[in-house]
Amino acid sequence: MIRLFYMSYNMKRLYLFIIFGVLSITTFGQTWTGNSDTNWNNTSNWSSGSLPTSSTDVVINYPSRYPIIDGINAEAKSITIAYNGSLTIQNGGELTVQNNFSTNSPIYISDSKLTIEKGYFKAYQKSVDVYNSTISANDFECGFLNAVYTENFKPSEEYLISTENFKTETYADNSGTNARVHLVNARMNTDNWTSYDLEATGSKISISGDLNNNGDINLTDCIVDTDSWISDPINATSSSITSNGDLTIGNSDLDNYFDNTNVIVSGQIVTKEGGIIKNNCYFSATDLIFDNAGGNSLYIYESELEFSNHVDNFIGDLVLNNQSKLSCLSLTGANSGSNLEVRGESVLIIENKFTNYTTIYIDSGSSLIQTSETDLNVSNAWNDTDQFTIDRSIDIERDIDYVYWSSPVPGYSIDDIGDTTYRYEWEATKDNGGTYASNFGNWKKASGEMTQGKGYIVRGFVDELILDDGNSIYQQRFQAQKPYNGNITVPIYKGTYTGANYTGPSSQTLVTSNDDNWNLLGNPYPSAISAQKFLELNKYLDGNVRIWTHTNGLSASNDDPFYANETFSYNVNDYITYNLLGSSTGPSSFNGYIASGQGFFVLFEDVIPSTEEEAYFTNDMRTYDTYYTNTEFYRTDETSQKSRIWLELIADETKSSNTMLLGYTDGATEEKDRLYDAVAMDINTMGIYSLIDNQPMVIQGRSLPFLDTDQVPLSIITTTKDLYSIGIKYVDGNFENNQDIYLEDLYENTIHNLKDSAYTFSSEAGTFNDRFILRYQDKSLSIDDAIIDSEFKIIATQNFIKASTTSNTINSIIVYDILGRVLYQTKGLNTTEVKLDQLAPTQGPLIVKATLANGTTKTQKVIY
Repeated sequence: MIRLFYMSYNMKRLYLFIIFGVLSITTFGQTWTGNSDTNWNNTSNWSSGSLPTSSTDVVINYPSRYPIIDGINAEAKSITIAYNGSLTIQNGGELTVQNNFSTNSPIYISDSKLTIEKGYFKAYQKSVDVYNSTISANDFECGFLNAVYTENFKPSEEYLISTENFKTETYADNSGTNARVHLVNARMNTDNWTSYDLEATGSKISISGDLNNNGDINLTDCIVDTDSWISDPINATSSSITSNGDLTIGNSDLDNYFDNTNVIVSGQIVTKEGGIIKNNCYFSATDLIFDNAGGNSLYIYESELEFSNHVDNFIGDLVLNNQSKLSCLSLTGANSGSNLEVRGESVLIIENKFTNYTTIYIDSGSSLIQTSETDLNVSNAWNDTDQFTIDRSIDIERDIDYVYWSSPVPGYSIDDIGDTTYRYEWEATKDNGGTYASNFGNWKKASGEMTQGKGYIVRGFVDELILDDGNSIYQQRFQAQKPYNGNITVPIYKGTYTGANYTGPSSQTLVTSNDDNWNLLGNPYPSAISAQKFLELNKYLDGNVRIWTHTNGLSASNDDPFYANETFSYNVNDYITYNLLGSSTGPSSFNGYIASGQGFFVLFEDVIPSTEEEAYFTNDMRTYDTYYTNTEFYRTDETSQKSRIWLELIADETKSSNTMLLGYTDGATEEKDRLYDAVAMDINTMGIYSLIDNQPMVIQGRSLPFLDTDQVPLSIITTTKDLYSIGIKYVDGNFENNQDIYLEDLYENTIHNLKDSAYTFSSEAGTFNDRFILRYQDKSLSIDDAIIDSEFKIIATQNFIKASTTSNTINSIIVYDILGRVLYQTKGLNTTEVKLDQLAPTQGPLIVKATLANGTTKTQKVIY
């Protein structure tokens, strides 16, 4: 009896509750009946016969006709839509609800507006379709949101949905279909976001609080701003993601995928997954932390990742490819299963150290750059194998081609480079037993461990070549537990001879005072170094480096090498000379970065009294910038405030050639400058040089501003009687414009414009320092023209610059800044006075050059 009574009592209670619930809805609210049509504003469609107001609780059950708010304004206190009901707002309609809006049925809003003043919007496991419309509510929750803006619908300062909390449930409907947010050209604004699947195109999502997404995220052409981010893997294309806190990516069967997307995070990026980052992505965060027990790999292509602190605990492969860059304070891998690969001219920058990677691989052309001056790297204590590998690839055409090497890792043997016996190192000085006046340097056989920072040469790679896009490539692999890093010093030496040039008893080759000063060094790092920074730091060295190009093969027509009497010799003109003015062989021959593993010659300055000092390599020389490259020995040179001419001497019969560089740049003078002038390396071979105090220069820098009255004496060295030509190989800066370049032949009393064509002449064998002058005017002034005009004046006042003369007319005026840049110029004046007020006064120095009709030129420095 007790059991039956209990059951009867509860059944009554349930029955009464249902009745009361129905009564409460129908008695105290306004119910939609749809008796007449679908028009919300038709009173016959409502149970009370009147339209709802802001104090009316509206109930929409499941009539035969569903209400439509079509281009009108409607209001209610609250709205409740039963299962199998519906509501449509369209054509500019506006619905304002004071409290809550809840529905168990789909909602359709098109070109309209729904505003919920104080309460929430809840669509229980149902879809909300929004087209060119806006919704605002304190809280927004639905099962499926499908929102589309057309591109021409751009509401000013309005969002598709503006709410304090946005949420989709786990399932979109009772069938178990995943809930999803689908946005097209939409704008969303919320304090907090919780969703399952998110798919957005051309949309902007602004979240002042946290984003939590438990399903897939697919973004295309989107902008997402949030305070913190927690989600499953992300698929983003052409988008931007910003988080003021951390970005955490959880575990899933899917990998992350980023394409042309920026990810800017103020905190950490934490991920349990690998994936792909490609096509000009940019990532910025404090740390990248892999909580990745599955060991999924992360592949980075053509993208840049910057972390101000650490990259930690990666298991799997971390691969940089296709000119990507990753930078961080330190990088730590797991004790096993963590492999780092840097490929395709990519750059890995680690400020302090890397720790515990199983393997690190740097392919040829890619770089590992470290900026801390102390070597803090820690190799795997349990792994005694060679875990660090760097490859260097070179183009080789002939078995006789020598390549200049240096080791980027400790403990590497020169005997492991090539299958050959042709391995040499350079002795800066060698005791010649009194046979010669000086103990000049020479080659000697090399074997065993390579000294850090020292250069070596090796030939004989033909049997080990591989084909790469039709090119013959030799690849050398350097392996050790870790690479060289930090400050490195290398001893340099020179002899004591400072006398005149002479020839030895067994050869007609000239020996100079520089020939006991050459040292062969090499880049000791697994990255390129800046030649400029190397030269600026090493004050004991003449300010240039010489890099071998192995362009030409052995020939009997070349002069004897290194003062021995040989039948066949290499061409010394195969050395590129580089200093702060540029490369001797052309603007695109060397970019100023010495590649990893590259050997190069330097010249110990003869004026230094000591015979032994040290050359320094530092991590500061490895600094990355826009022009950084570790790909090869020669690339496009970056120019800045330079006007340069490359002249080439060519022998008609042998087609031998030699190139020199002359340029005007800030910092250079007409005297010998350590960083802007470079002496000829060998004066026994055919060549063309400029002269400073009768000393041949393969590179000469001259001061700014450039003046067309300047004249530079040239020297040519010819080894046979032949027909020769001197021509312009390259120009840049001011010489790319209308400035002519003339060659004066004093033997033939001829002035030739090299911009029109090369100059051809015949010559005996010999050295000629008095035949040619490089100049920029096509005539010499007559005695009458050269008479100084005391009334030819250039002055500057507070308001203008004035040039005047009484005995002739002014033809042209050019105004330069102190760097030699043309600020103003005018021609064809034919006047005795010119007043220039077009320039704004700067109270700084300017150079004013005025030219008279008779060719007389006056150059005046003024303060204006």
